[in-house]
Amino acid sequence: VNRKAHRHKPHQEKEIHYVWDPSVLDLQVDEKKLGKLLDQVRSAQQVFQASDFYSSFKLLVDGHRDGGESPLLLPAALHLLEEFVVYGLGSIENGPPACKYQFALAVNLAREIRRSTCLEAVFFDPAFTAYDRRVIESEGNFSVMRMDEKCARAIDRPTLFYMPHCEAKLYDSLLRANWSVEQLSKMVCELRCAWLVALRHTEMVSLPL
Repeated sequence: VNRKAHRHKPHQEKEIHYVWDPSVLDLQVDEKKLGKLLDQVRSAQQVFQASDFYSSFKLLVDGHRDGGESPLLLPAALHLLEEFVVYGLGSIENGPPACKYQFALAVNLAREIRRSTCLEAVFFDPAFTAYDRRVIESEGNFSVMRMDEKCARAIDRPTLFYMPHCEAKLYDSLLRANWSVEQLSKMVCELRCAWLVALRHTEMVSLPL
């Protein structure tokens, strides 16, 4: 028997390519369905805030871990941030449950920064729907971009980028758009790999997916 012929190929998720149409953000929504989605987001917020992950997250942002400063985001620089940009969140409505928890992280990160500054937060993902826009904009000072910048936003003020589902080429686009000493000095990037590195030695529980 040729056993090789019966070997299962490893499962590979197909990459979905979205054609961005900003008019989708203005489509009519079912208010009852929107209410259920908002309830799910609030529930994800509660689970997130009750998790060991959130406790570790708070320690990192507050800069009190082991009596030292956060290795990712220096608390002394929080008051300097003026803008929060979230690329690649995924669809809160149609994406995996993880998208709701990543939105919860974004909300809590923005709230922590707002303790010392007035922060504007903008979101973009080509998978966003009208429901996603309504959920995101239910948070104060949160808005959804109409233009696909391909992550090539050139900054002119201190900005925090959170890019949970972005490919390497999009990180490259962001860096190329800001490849100067002045611009790079105003940029803080929180990448998903950075969070894993920072939290690998902490006691964490898996968030329900």
